[in-house]
Amino acid sequence: MDGYEKWRYKYHNNKIVELKNYIDSKDKEILRKLDILIEDKLYTLYEYDMIVYELLLYYDDEKDEETPFKKSLADKNVDKKDYAALTEKMVEISNSFNYNI
Repeated sequence: MDGYEKWRYKYHNNKIVELKNYIDSKDKEILRKLDILIEDKLYTLYEYDMIVYELLLYYDDEKDEETPFKKSLADKNVDKKDYAALTEKMVEISNSFNYNI
């Protein structure tokens, strides 16, 4: 197995992200409203990145043109400030992990 294959295997299989240590009940409620299921388990970096991806589908940048896969916060009854705070927290969590696993 070469270096990339080893990295890819670890990225998809090593369960190292204990998300419950980073998010609180308010964060969990926002994720639930956005139909993003959080379980009480260890996540792989891939699984965590997919949660962040789903969260970022709701990101609204007025400078960006409308994209067909973008989702609306208004449809989910989530405050933009709460969403922004959670998004910032999730990016900080991402930055805390070494992707050279």
